[in-house]
Amino acid sequence: MKKVSLALLTAITAVVGVVSWIVDTMLIGGGASPFPVPWSVAVVLIVAASAVVSFGWRVREYQQGRAAHLDPFTATRTVMLAHAAAYTGAVLLGVYGAHALALIGDWGHAPRREVIVASILAAVGSAVLAGAGLVVQRWCETGGDSGQSSVDASP
Repeated sequence: MKKVSLALLTAITAVVGVVSWIVDTMLIGGGASPFPVPWSVAVVLIVAASAVVSFGWRVREYQQGRAAHLDPFTATRTVMLAHAAAYTGAVLLGVYGAHALALIGDWGHAPRREVIVASILAAVGSAVLAGAGLVVQRWCETGGDSGQSSVDASP
């Protein structure tokens, strides 16, 4: 499985961020209310990142010889989860970061300030999720081809 690169995730975040910022700016400029961001979004993203790291830790333990056996399907699912987390975190970072930037001019308006702060926290949670995906992907690498991200979990 091909590795997800930091450059690709940065590009995804930038493209999604620009598109989201344009859409937010147009909607808010047209009189629409900004979409609310629940405070729980950041918590959910951090919990998801913790789950990714937890699954990845089992693979890491196997890779370092501290675990006797690892089911190959579990290893494959862990790599796929890491990739999904990295991509999801990058997309959400672009969306929530752009949302905060589109509203930053309204900082003096208390209800919008709350949306800005919640968006920033959600963006931080998104970055943590993307980072967790990248770290777990690294833990799942084998000593072989450097462009691959896989685990040899044979007994």
